[in-house]
Amino acid sequence: MMMRRLAFSLLAAVFLVAGGAAAQEGRGGGVGPQQAGGELLIFNAWVRPTAPQPSEGAEAAPEGMSGMDQDAGRTSAAYMLIQNTTTVGYTLVSVSTSFSAESQFHETVMNGDLMQMRQLETGMAIPAGAFAELTPGGYHAMLLGVTQDITADSAVALRLTFRGDDGSTLEKMVAALVTDSLPELGLIAAVDAYALPAPQEVTPGLAVAATPEAADMALALYLTIINLRAPTVNLIGARLDFAGAVEVRESYMQEGIITSRAIPFAPVPVQARLLLQPNGYFLRAADLAAEGLPPAGSAFLATLLFDEGTALIVPFLVR
Repeated sequence: MMMRRLAFSLLAAVFLVAGGAAAQEGRGGGVGPQQAGGELLIFNAWVRPTAPQPSEGAEAAPEGMSGMDQDAGRTSAAYMLIQNTTTVGYTLVSVSTSFSAESQFHETVMNGDLMQMRQLETGMAIPAGAFAELTPGGYHAMLLGVTQDITADSAVALRLTFRGDDGSTLEKMVAALVTDSLPELGLIAAVDAYALPAPQEVTPGLAVAATPEAADMALALYLTIINLRAPTVNLIGARLDFAGAVEVRESYMQEGIITSRAIPFAPVPVQARLLLQPNGYFLRAADLAAEGLPPAGSAFLATLLFDEGTALIVPFLVR
């Protein structure tokens, strides 16, 4: 646990010092105005595959249980790392999804030899300048009334609602990995991953105009990549199940129009971040499957590829 918190703190420090807070403002981060010189940063969000509705005071499930003898499609649980870099205390009051009726925040406690869940009526507090972890065996968000199967090795969208001590309300949409076990928080990490329909090409094979019109056969991927390892690593592409080709691109100005071109890689310096954003670096996924672009508000998985062999699985939110 201590090593995870240390890695988490280092990631957040690099993210902020390198200017990453601006990436989570407005369209790039979905949290609205920057609050008192900082942000609510979300790392490593994940969700359990579907599990049954627990009875009051029953042994905690899905905490640490295999689910082999459970009825699927009733409950799930959401976990994540949250750092509050603002000067205002916030409380996470809701985790809502398109596939669940409500959320409750629980604390896992021991009653003798029995592990039980105790509901937190007021939500999950994140004091100013502090961080909180929703984790198996501790605080977590239960997703109740699940209406569809949530399968492992997929991605789902979560809407997080925070209430500030100053009376403000913040909402943030994030994508979460669906998995049975705690994902590793490594030395290369991704923050604020989202996708939009790619801008239309104006010169086939050469440039992409940065216009709001969607291209039916392409998707643009944006995120912040943080590198805490040595040496510098280079992002060389990505794999998506529904895309035949993914390339790294950079935007540039040509005859008064912002366009883009394919490049072999984008560097992620040591203890720094690479920001993929509109009008900058981005990943372009083309040759999409017959169903075309995934719908807004959904989520999908992509595997980011680096030149030294690292493959990083990242959930993306479709905006």
